[in-house]
Amino acid sequence: MSKETKTLGGIPARGAGEGGDPVVYPYEQHRQYNAIERQCTYVRMRDGVRIAVSVYLPKDLPQGTQLPSLIHQTRYWRVPKLIFPLDRFTLGLLGPDGDRIREIVRQGYAFVSVDARGSGASFGSRAHPWTEDEVQDGVEILDWICKQQWSNGNVGGIGISYSATASEFLATRGHPAFKALALLFSVFDVYEDIALPGGVPFSWFTENWGYSNRQLDKNKIPLKNPLLRLLVRGVLPVNGDRKALKAAMIERRANVDIHIKAQEVQYRDDVFDEASGKSIDVFSPSSYFQKINEANIPVYCYSGWWDGTYQHAAIRRYLNLSHPESKLLLGPWEHRGRMHISPGHGGKVAFDHLGELLKFFDRHLKGRDTGIEQEPAVHYFSMNAEQWKQAEQWPPQSVETERWFFQDKHILSREQPTHISESSYLYEVNLGTGTKTRWRSMVGKLRTPHGYPRLKQHNQKALCFDSAPLSDSKTITGHPMLTLWIQANSLDLACFAYLEEVTASGKVKYITEGMLRAVHRAFSQTPAYQDVVPYRSYKQEEAQALIPGKSTELTFDLLPTSYQIQAGSKIRIAITLGDRDHFAAITPKDTEIAVLHSTQYMSRIDLPVEG
Repeated sequence: MSKETKTLGGIPARGAGEGGDPVVYPYEQHRQYNAIERQCTYVRMRDGVRIAVSVYLPKDLPQGTQLPSLIHQTRYWRVPKLIFPLDRFTLGLLGPDGDRIREIVRQGYAFVSVDARGSGASFGSRAHPWTEDEVQDGVEILDWICKQQWSNGNVGGIGISYSATASEFLATRGHPAFKALALLFSVFDVYEDIALPGGVPFSWFTENWGYSNRQLDKNKIPLKNPLLRLLVRGVLPVNGDRKALKAAMIERRANVDIHIKAQEVQYRDDVFDEASGKSIDVFSPSSYFQKINEANIPVYCYSGWWDGTYQHAAIRRYLNLSHPESKLLLGPWEHRGRMHISPGHGGKVAFDHLGELLKFFDRHLKGRDTGIEQEPAVHYFSMNAEQWKQAEQWPPQSVETERWFFQDKHILSREQPTHISESSYLYEVNLGTGTKTRWRSMVGKLRTPHGYPRLKQHNQKALCFDSAPLSDSKTITGHPMLTLWIQANSLDLACFAYLEEVTASGKVKYITEGMLRAVHRAFSQTPAYQDVVPYRSYKQEEAQALIPGKSTELTFDLLPTSYQIQAGSKIRIAITLGDRDHFAAITPKDTEIAVLHSTQYMSRIDLPVEG
């Protein structure tokens, strides 16, 4: 069965719920309206700042009819200004995301799209993402929604990436109208999930994201797509008021350049916001999850295996929530979930994201029996096996740990080393993983089902350890943990590790990866939140420089996955000291390491294998 279960419109590609699939929700039978309309306005905040709001409603809504609402707060323009007459026919709703909004409204919801403070057509400025003022703006928008004649006072938060996190922060305020939260492809721990995974600066992202934001703030499209540049004329002014838009653009000249600020951060406790003296954690959802628990809101934690590190973010979020109807779903997708990426089946996504969202919101905002309340809490897709699976917890109870040891002659084995040996590796400064990676998906640049196509060439300059061909298939589900004993000739370095499948024909397939900056190797005894893997604080007081020539243990997790390695294939671990295509160069030039594999220093990887 090599389908993802569903197609757009709620029509099952195979039996509903078969093989652990999320149950198909036949939402078409609940459609109440056909045509929709758009209303735009400014809502004035407590400090006089005007926030641009566009509301999508069923057209010709009967007098006295009241609807639940979904609020969507974005930094990327609430509605684009399209050329005439395209805007008249589309209302600014383009592509799959626009189709979903249109259908949500037809299902009997008001969709409220908001330009966050200091962006789009809104006034104000921003010292960092999700400022205190921006969150409070959301509270006042909720108040405004509840006063509208079309509102029944039930509101849900929805969003992808930035807009999801805006809704997550809004939920921390405990507003009585805010009843449910769907967080798609979004961050949990800003330091480790996006800014510095493993303590290594994700400089490619901050540079590209920062550039995109600066272009948006100038009312320009940051994409090179010539068709979009032809069709889109910037953000939609509120009721055609171009003077107000120009005035708002002047105010946002004070917006902070996120890339410049990110380059100043090395440790978690470095000051990010000078005005408050606070660290990057001031705008990290991981600092506020207890507030969401106090608000007692069900949360749908939703991500993909190729979604940068955000599948781990979704897992972390889920593990720290207390509401009994919170859910976790992990699919074979990149950031935004447009592509199905798996060696067993690739192409445009077939999964019905819209049906899944309506199933959740109809349950919590309309009180409808949608089947989601009877489903197991966790659904995940096992790549290469092409199968949905379900569990009551994460990791699934069926997972057991298999330990594989590094050996002499670049061997990976279940047997422990019996003699002293080591494998040397010299840092390859120009080595990178290319452009078709999980990291490029974070700004929408992974548009292929075939990720990491040049692994074989990459591995020629990596330190690799291979197992013997497997006699049976092996499904890895969870968080691989790598332990390397090394000796290095430098005070610091960044270690990258890749888990791969080498097929009988010699093709190399990517499974997952992880990284760690050596000075951050210490585990913390006081974790800030619950996780499957040991917690690191990344604070300056716990940093430890390497001692050249001394045997040192580096233990770190690889990003979670679910992937079936076929019988006859080999398991490969590839080690490098950098990825120039995505991460800042931490490892000094001419760094050389020795990976130790002996009875005393047993370098190894612990693989979570489904029983």
